Amino acid sequence: MLTLEILETLDSSLLKRGDRFRIRLAEPLVIDGHALLAAGTEGIGEVVHAEKSRGGGKAGELLIAARYLDHQGTQVTLRGLKMG
Repeated sequence: MLTLEILETLDSSLLKRGDRFRIRLAEPLVIDGHALLAAGTEGIGEVVHAEKSRGGGKAGELLIAARYLDHQGTQVTLRGLKMG
């Protein structure tokens, strides 16, 4: 598990499917005592689905995915995203 930060404000009324946004590794990735990725490593997330809020109190929807972190020019693919 990695802890990521979203570096941009995400708004379902302004975004559409395929839009990308910046993410950053909040804590280093450490395996067996070795830091493989430093905190602050940036990457890209992507909007999977966006729907504006509607009349009658229907809330907007925004589904996002973390796609990759960029480590020294190499894209490190991310498989999932759990918001907390």
